[in-house]
Amino acid sequence: MKILCVIGSMGVGGGAERVMSYLTSYLSVRHDVTWLSMYHCDGPMYPTVPKVTRVNGLGKKNKLDAIIRLRRFIKKEQPDIILSFLTQINISTLLATAFTKVKVVVSDRGNLAVRNKLRKY
Repeated sequence: MKILCVIGSMGVGGGAERVMSYLTSYLSVRHDVTWLSMYHCDGPMYPTVPKVTRVNGLGKKNKLDAIIRLRRFIKKEQPDIILSFLTQINISTLLATAFTKVKVVVSDRGNLAVRNKLRKY
């Protein structure tokens, strides 16, 4: 199975990035895994196995451009399934895959109650 894992950047070093690193390493044992960091970073904070293909940044100018570039990348790579992490990237991935037959799994780990309280400040 061909799996595309999409995240904002692997250079941040947060929890979602750590989970993405573990997940891609595990999945690469039996599947063809590509790890796409939407934004350019110097290098991943977390290790991956050599079997995982890494793509670093799509050179976006703005959000619409990033969605268009992501859609082109998806059409070119033709993954069987896409795993997407974090809210903004999830939205971009869902928009990029609209009206396609690609299966998408989105994951967002956060406390919305806390997030909404912080927006007031």
